[in-house]
Amino acid sequence: MREFVLNAGSYEILITPHGTGRSCQGPLALTRWGGDRLLDEEGFFLYLRDEDSGVAWSATPKPLRTEGADFSGSSWPGKVRWDGRCDGIETRMEVGCLAEGYGEVRRLDVTNRSEVARQIEVTSYLEVVLHYPEADANHPAFQKLFVQTERDIASSALLAHRRPRADDESWPWLVHRMEGAPVTQWETSRLRFLGRGRDASRPAALDAGTALSN
Repeated sequence: MREFVLNAGSYEILITPHGTGRSCQGPLALTRWGGDRLLDEEGFFLYLRDEDSGVAWSATPKPLRTEGADFSGSSWPGKVRWDGRCDGIETRMEVGCLAEGYGEVRRLDVTNRSEVARQIEVTSYLEVVLHYPEADANHPAFQKLFVQTERDIASSALLAHRRPRADDESWPWLVHRMEGAPVTQWETSRLRFLGRGRDASRPAALDAGTALSN
């Protein structure tokens, strides 16, 4: 599958064959992606983990490269899909833009093909930018200081916005929400989720016995 771009109006998603990429609203980058075709470890990811065995993998070929995980990708106008299989679990993830409004949907179907009951934990991960890509690329550490996050208890959504640095600045809000299963844990610290000296290809949050800090 080649690099693919989905868009609806001014909302755009770029997705690489590995499942990495970024989302933009007009000129603003919503999520972080450096465009490094060699490392290529940044994007909006869904992780899966077997709660009994501790085996973890992702719904796309990257960021995790779990031994035995197999993927195939396909695309057509308006949608990109990955079919995966790992440790007896089949997954299908579809990505598309909302037909109305500004946003995207990532739908994950999980099927147990093994002979025993399984408990599979699903965790989403993205890095919020809410700024112009050039400004974020030039000073990423500085720009991160102005992104604030909070949880909306009523909707179980995570909300993010950029704190204005001047009276004439105004930034949109980003809403991240999971539906279809109860949200039991969440994390807004990149350092706690990834771990010191680690990245999205081996996040500390997926280590055996680890829980998010809420």
